[in-house]
Amino acid sequence: MKPSSPRPERHIDTLPNALAELDRLTARLAGQHLAIFLDYDGTLTPICADPAQAMLGEAMRARIAALASRACLAVISGRDTADVQAKVGLPELYYAGSHGLEIRGPDGFHEERAQDYLPALATARQRLMQALTGVDGVLVEPKRYAIAVHYRAAPEARERVHRCVEQIAAAEPRLRTSHGKKIIEIRPALDWHKGRAVEYLRGELPLPDGHIALYIGDDLTDEDAFAALGPADLGLIVADGEDNDRTSFADYRLPDVAGVGQMLEAIERTAAPAP
Repeated sequence: MKPSSPRPERHIDTLPNALAELDRLTARLAGQHLAIFLDYDGTLTPICADPAQAMLGEAMRARIAALASRACLAVISGRDTADVQAKVGLPELYYAGSHGLEIRGPDGFHEERAQDYLPALATARQRLMQALTGVDGVLVEPKRYAIAVHYRAAPEARERVHRCVEQIAAAEPRLRTSHGKKIIEIRPALDWHKGRAVEYLRGELPLPDGHIALYIGDDLTDEDAFAALGPADLGLIVADGEDNDRTSFADYRLPDVAGVGQMLEAIERTAAPAP
């Protein structure tokens, strides 16, 4: 289900190509103080059937490090915080894992919620492992605040996977499901998501009044973050053709991960120094 938002919702294929308007976009951001929020899988690195294989390239890491010296920068991911933090490997960033349920940053910054939901998740995790482990091509990925079931390598198992996951989640009133690209997750039934994480971080980071937030993501879970942006902010969706037949609250589209790198490099040349 899409979040409500005052931002316009448009079909992805109708969104303007950010790279075709790069000069205009960088002129808009030139000299501005920026808060930049980046998804990981499908945005900073291509999606892999095995999430453990989705490793950040050195060129992208160098772009992020350079940009972090000129902007407040956070990575917001469905992965566990420790996982995405280790994969990016830049201690100066903020990391919001589990769709923002756990946030870590420099100088010991740590915010965590949903600990009370861990017993329900443990029960659901055990049932899912029993029900789906051994199904060819289906990967059950336990996380601290979620259980992700990947079926990218077994698209024919989609209906079976969804039916099983929905039934197990329904048995635990404190849990809910969410959907993404060839993935379904069981998560705490909390009004907390990537959009809430963006709002929280904008209140906690050392950002001046009038700063511009920029969010880059590729999946349905990123729509909550796009919807949380204000009219002066900028949302860019990575539209690689896999999930383009839907609407989005983003402002522009990028073609692929390489396009994300090109966009970040251009922003780094023009952004004001971080406050």
